[in-house]
Amino acid sequence: MLRRLTVRNLAIVEDLEIDLSGGLTVITGETGAGKSILVDALALLSGGRGSADLVRQGAPRLTVAGEFDADASVREELARAGLPESETVLLRRELAPDGKGRAFVDDEPAAVRTLARIGERLIAIYGQSSEQELVDA
Repeated sequence: MLRRLTVRNLAIVEDLEIDLSGGLTVITGETGAGKSILVDALALLSGGRGSADLVRQGAPRLTVAGEFDADASVREELARAGLPESETVLLRRELAPDGKGRAFVDDEPAAVRTLARIGERLIAIYGQSSEQELVDA
């Protein structure tokens, strides 16, 4: 479960921190309110493709961090990657305006593919027409 999401310099967002508690959290808003920016942030944390276009204009770098509860499958993946196992895990992704990026797991440098393997156990993004994936073997 996502406990905290921090977003700095992603698209039009300068600085945002969301603390989430147990239970269901629903994010709603008008078209253009920025909901998709939160989805982009979560996609980056789950190893999604980063782009220099995502960095807020004039910013030195984009930073997205998420603190998650780590279940047994996440702790197993941390162990396979040679990272410390704990009850919570902090994923962080940074992108510079030149397109270069770095990934971190619990403040340890990590490959984006490691972030992706951990992220796929923590984050599932569903949107409009997601049900179409059910027909794709």
